[in-house]
Amino acid sequence: MTIKSDDGGNRTPPYFQGWFIWALAALFYGYEFIHRVLPAAMISELKLAFTISDTALGTFSAIYFWTYALFQIPAGMLIDRYSCRLLLTIACFAVTLGSSFLVFSNHIAIACLSRFLVGAGSAFAFVGCLKLGRQWLKPELFPLVVGLTNLSAQFAAIMGNRPLTLWLEHHSWHSVIIYICIFGTLLT
Repeated sequence: MTIKSDDGGNRTPPYFQGWFIWALAALFYGYEFIHRVLPAAMISELKLAFTISDTALGTFSAIYFWTYALFQIPAGMLIDRYSCRLLLTIACFAVTLGSSFLVFSNHIAIACLSRFLVGAGSAFAFVGCLKLGRQWLKPELFPLVVGLTNLSAQFAAIMGNRPLTLWLEHHSWHSVIIYICIFGTLLT
């Protein structure tokens, strides 16, 4: 694989640089996956904070998935057309901003807006990982990139369940999400 250098010639990207770039995107994919499972770890806290029913909590949680599904096609088209770095940065910012809205919301409508932003930004993560893996690594490594990308998401889902529940036993849900937002800010 070659890419254009500044002097107009072709060069092969450094091997470790390609893996590092992909790993940052995979970290974002894992970060957004934690948001995917977050409401399941905070059921009682969210119901109490917003004084909502199980049905309303289900709708709140589902907004992420509806938005994620809705944004999949535009995300793929945009990533094919524009800078993957720029789009993933904006997407990570949207996920982090959505999380911060949840922390400071006192009404379920604002909390639902936060889930919308998280779902919209999350739609770019998987496609972005694959695009960067294809751009920066050898073509024969692409199946490995897909597998490792999925592994990062599954690992994050595991971390977003039991460990997050244990963390919530010792800290308020607000502080847990603030820590998650701080990580998202650093990742952005």
